[in-house]
Amino acid sequence: MNYRVFFSSLFLTVLFSFSLSLPLLSAELPDKNPGSVLISGYEKVVKVCRGNLEKMSDKELLDFGKSFFTPSDPQKVKRLLELMISREVSRDLKRLNTFIKSADDDGLRSLYSSFEFQYLSLKSQSISRETSCVEADSLGDILLKNDYKNSILAALLFTDRQSLITCEMFCSFMYLVHNSQWVNEEISCSCHSGSNSMNNVNDRNLISGDCGDDSRVNFLTWKEIKHRLARFSSEYSDIFEMTTLGKTVEGRLIPLLKISDNVQEDEDEPEILYVSGLHPREQQPYVCLLEFIEDILSGYNKDSKITDLVNNREIWFVPMLNVDGKIHDFKKGTSPRQRAMWRKNRLLNVDRTRGVDLNRNFPVRWLRTTLNGTVQDFPGTHPASEPETRALMNFVKSRPLRAFIDIHSYMGTHIFPKFLTEKDALIYKKLLKELADTQLRPYPFKDPVIDGEPPFETHHGGAGLSFVWAFYATGAYSMNVEVGGRGFYPYLNSILKEYKDNIRGPFFHLLDVCSTFPLATKGEAKLIDGIFDGLFKPQALLTWRPVVKGDCKYGVLVSMSANVRVLAEYRLAPFEKGFTLKVMPKAKVGDVIPMVLYLWDDEHRFTVEKFEFVVGENIGSGRQQ
Repeated sequence: MNYRVFFSSLFLTVLFSFSLSLPLLSAELPDKNPGSVLISGYEKVVKVCRGNLEKMSDKELLDFGKSFFTPSDPQKVKRLLELMISREVSRDLKRLNTFIKSADDDGLRSLYSSFEFQYLSLKSQSISRETSCVEADSLGDILLKNDYKNSILAALLFTDRQSLITCEMFCSFMYLVHNSQWVNEEISCSCHSGSNSMNNVNDRNLISGDCGDDSRVNFLTWKEIKHRLARFSSEYSDIFEMTTLGKTVEGRLIPLLKISDNVQEDEDEPEILYVSGLHPREQQPYVCLLEFIEDILSGYNKDSKITDLVNNREIWFVPMLNVDGKIHDFKKGTSPRQRAMWRKNRLLNVDRTRGVDLNRNFPVRWLRTTLNGTVQDFPGTHPASEPETRALMNFVKSRPLRAFIDIHSYMGTHIFPKFLTEKDALIYKKLLKELADTQLRPYPFKDPVIDGEPPFETHHGGAGLSFVWAFYATGAYSMNVEVGGRGFYPYLNSILKEYKDNIRGPFFHLLDVCSTFPLATKGEAKLIDGIFDGLFKPQALLTWRPVVKGDCKYGVLVSMSANVRVLAEYRLAPFEKGFTLKVMPKAKVGDVIPMVLYLWDDEHRFTVEKFEFVVGENIGSGRQQ
């Protein structure tokens, strides 16, 4: 990592704020240090600041600090201190060290230890990488003994020098940094096999700060995730089973996990599915899910509540649906400049671009507004076009799930289907209030539309989402848990804190109360006819009203073709408004359009009607499949 670039980003905000508030810095002075840290757009600010500070005497420097900061505001004092240190990066720091140590200001003097640490860190940058391990460990020992948790500079130091220090020293230090508030998200660190590595450390220690061969304290690669799953299989084989959900577009296996007391048997017990990894750049979902799995496995026969849940549930997990995307995201490394910020799968599109957004590829409310495959949320050529999507759909349809939980990040909220009957709305609202009670910082949620319908000719938001499809197509009470955090690649320490504070409780509560959710069963409603209000032809915008016999509360209509778009997919029986359909311009007379209509009553019973429309024909009931 380039030290100057790193240091400039650290003090960028501080320097800019000083330039706005200090008349002292208004005149541009020559920069006496050509090696000063420069960043495009802020060069003058840095030059001016450094130029003025270099001209100040010790007393002027102290007066400068006192004139803007007081001991009662230690954070601002610390920023001033950092600014003064930045001026001295390539100079003798002993002068500033003596100044701070002898200062008669309590606020500055109280920060002497912090400065001393940063002084040591900066001084270490001039140490050649050929310095002996003994010398490197000696410097590290100074840092560790002083318990300097709040400096990312030390993390920089140890990352640059990790091949020279013992693995034990590195792991111990990273444990401190891991628990600090000033961790640097750009640091990706590993213990080299030649550095006295600890081969017996398990992979959960990657997150706690301990490390073994080729470990990364920041993020988990696909290889490391597989290693952890393999350990689960080995250590908890009596209650844990790993099979395969299906294959990715590039042919890789998608892991499917199950936890239950009789794990190889298909028991008549409430079932729940947790899914993560639709968007591989989101680090929070899979980390939280792996932690949750570990908590269940390690708590079995030790915690009475966990033991009871395992004995009376069939718990399913898909920890990484988009395996190809995960591998590609970290293909070049895990640092900010190396990771791919990849959201989609790895399909080669017809325009030679890559990827389909799996969480825009599910059939309910599917929408494609562009053929440009470079867009981040490209939904594919048609609904359920991707093998990953179909694999998940097939599994969900094959199991009597009470709940389906799709985990994403980093909005910090709970999302559920927007249009609900009064009974379903009561279940969801009660659940979400209970989930909030288990959180340190409760996630917000929006109230549903109860016994209402989407506007005519309006394709409202949330196109092609997994949990929306799962609820309307199978009846599993489904939701999107958006794990809170700072961006898609927050430091693991912050993910674990979020898991402990706001995710662990909701996950266990869902596992507990899913048994109270109504299980979807077969209904009596039947489609007997349908009526178009216009000609079913290319570019037509028309309404189709189904004629249904039997008990029915509402219906959800799905087109499985890109040539017909369902603009208003949710309608209350007896379907007086009808479903809004748009026949796309590229549709041709004679094109067969597969359709699916889900008919639900008020007792959570449903019927699935599959049929076909043919462009150019106005057979309202369609061709039955």
